[in-house]
Amino acid sequence: MLKDDKSKHNKLFSPYTINILFVMLSMVGLALLPRLTVKLNPQERSQSLSVSFQYPGAAAQIIEHQVTSVLEGALSTLNGVKHIESVSSIGSGYINIETEKNTRIETLRFQVLSIIKDLWQNMPEEVSYPEISNSKAGTSEQQLLFSYTLNGDASSPELFEYANYQIRNAINEIQGISEIEVFGSTPFEWHFIYNRQQLRQYGISPYEITNALYSWQQPTSLGVGTSSSDGETGSYPIILSYKDSKNLDANWKKIPVKNINGHIIYLGNIAERKIVQQQPSAYFRINGLNTVSVNVFAEETSNQISLANQVYKAEERMKQNLPSGWSLIRMYDSSEFLRKEISTTSIRLGIALLLLLVLVMLVHRSWRYLLLITLSLIANLALAVVLFYMFKVEIHLVSIAGITVSIGIIIDNFIMMADYLKYRKNIRIFTALLGATLTSLGALVVVFFLDETDRTNLIDFTWVVIINLSVSLAVALLLIPSLMNALRIESKMSKRKSWRLKLISRMNGIYAWYIRNLGYKKRRWIIPVLFLLIFGLPVNLLPGQLKDKSIAAGIYNKTLGSNFFNSNIKPVLIKYTGGTLVPFMNHISGNSILMQQAGETILYIYVSLPGGSTIEQLNDVCIKLESYLKQFNGIRQFQTFIYGPQSGRIHVYFTKESQETDLPYQVKNLMIEKANEFAGADFGIYMQNDGFSNELREGSRSNSIQLSGFNYRELLNLALIAGDSLSQNPRIKNMTVFSGSTQ
Repeated sequence: MLKDDKSKHNKLFSPYTINILFVMLSMVGLALLPRLTVKLNPQERSQSLSVSFQYPGAAAQIIEHQVTSVLEGALSTLNGVKHIESVSSIGSGYINIETEKNTRIETLRFQVLSIIKDLWQNMPEEVSYPEISNSKAGTSEQQLLFSYTLNGDASSPELFEYANYQIRNAINEIQGISEIEVFGSTPFEWHFIYNRQQLRQYGISPYEITNALYSWQQPTSLGVGTSSSDGETGSYPIILSYKDSKNLDANWKKIPVKNINGHIIYLGNIAERKIVQQQPSAYFRINGLNTVSVNVFAEETSNQISLANQVYKAEERMKQNLPSGWSLIRMYDSSEFLRKEISTTSIRLGIALLLLLVLVMLVHRSWRYLLLITLSLIANLALAVVLFYMFKVEIHLVSIAGITVSIGIIIDNFIMMADYLKYRKNIRIFTALLGATLTSLGALVVVFFLDETDRTNLIDFTWVVIINLSVSLAVALLLIPSLMNALRIESKMSKRKSWRLKLISRMNGIYAWYIRNLGYKKRRWIIPVLFLLIFGLPVNLLPGQLKDKSIAAGIYNKTLGSNFFNSNIKPVLIKYTGGTLVPFMNHISGNSILMQQAGETILYIYVSLPGGSTIEQLNDVCIKLESYLKQFNGIRQFQTFIYGPQSGRIHVYFTKESQETDLPYQVKNLMIEKANEFAGADFGIYMQNDGFSNELREGSRSNSIQLSGFNYRELLNLALIAGDSLSQNPRIKNMTVFSGSTQ
């Protein structure tokens, strides 16, 4: 009866069946490899949604009252919402929703969509349909994937129109593209000039002109009527974006405005048309040059290398369809650096793997044994890819380091299982492997209890190691025995007995020397002291003074915290007892080395102007900065983004040769000096962990009072009343009332 059960078991889990199963799973893993999220640095994971919208030309107070507060009040009633915050600025606004820990984000997203659908119908016509994204708005910048410039023997508006429709549509078809921006020209708009007295005679208001135009062609957006100071004439701007603009161009004079006692007043009877170009609402330049540019942004979860390959193919098709004499030039490609870094890291991983396999070959001197370890390792990594995809693990430089770290332990598990099965003819060592692997994984649990920033940087590394080692246990238990049976690897102890005995004899000789020389009681302290000094004593971490008023703090301040100790003794102790700890601490400069995003050296320059400024004024400041940057030969490229008077930034990229010199730091220091020449402008200049800011708003004030509530207007009135009262105090030199980040 026992033999029958055993035979059934062998038929069900035969080596052939197990090998075929692992081959199929490995093929699934290889097929899923292009679908993994590949990027350069770890991406912050947040259980949050953001709702953003546009209200062109509207003041922040109007947006807050008519749109933001309405949406925020409705969204705050949803279950699973932990925290909600909003920002209303000129022309736009957004709402960030932070969810509870166990909230299903997709369910909440559906509920948010339902609320927006109900509320948007009652909002002003100029408000765009709110967009929902799974990341916090206003907290991070989108990753620019490509930047193109379109040149040709045509006017800027024609180039802009071609880029806005033909190129945008061609790239938008690619899955994984989050946004496409087109810069370089602005569309035309119609200004209707009317006589105010004539409107009075007919009893017509500017809003009736709006209704007439809206009823005629259903434009996507209309301006607001304004009057000039003389009270006689007024200009009425209308954005030219109609379903059939050609028909409107020919028949605008025949648009009926009002019926007065059977007499129809047409638009041509009361107004004249003037076509002008819109004022730009945003700017983008590369190396300070104004061209028609197309910026392509990738989704956070996309495989940027695979996505770039698809964009390359679309680029070739677009170039073939360009009009004669036109050219599409790729000015920026972020995937190039990503490919280079991933390639470099992969080569290092391959070299490490090759060295491990060479050592396996040198020790066992068997091609079959080497093939066993190699096939098992390939199956392990392929199965791990399946789990990476299922658990949405991102592949970047930190997670690749996790693969490198885990490979050594994986091969060790395989060798131990193969050798035990080879000589003992059973798999009882699996219990020991399981315990050792769980011990290694247990050390990684601490990552899940770190703060948000450190956990973001290490979470993918942790999951990679956990998945790889867990899969290695399954491979060692199932695949190793079946492969050994297929490869017919058996024990040949007699042929290698003499070689192994010689190796054991030499190891015993080394251990005997240690016992004779260092194992003696009087010398036993040498080894631990030596290891301690190599690692280093944390003398450099001793605080200078303790602010506590306890007796122990007083004793510390008089001894280890004294000026004599810190000036004369502490530097000597750090030099001779610091070991490898001091260079490590100096290298990370007080910040986690994993928190420094890997990548090329980039100088970030952020510029903003006070409230009431215009985007043209900020553009003038950025133009002067661009002119200053052009003098440096070591700069490869700089990109300028301006989205409003409080939102401008310049990204400066350096050549490969200059990155290895001090030029980036020289440019940074010179830009700081240049920033101090602009009165009223706020600058933030950052590179790696070092930064500069001269912001003279909220952060520079010695004291602040924060008011919070649900009615913005009432809150603002209370703040103004409190501000007037505080201003009467002679000790207060300057008092400002501001909302959010806007004064």
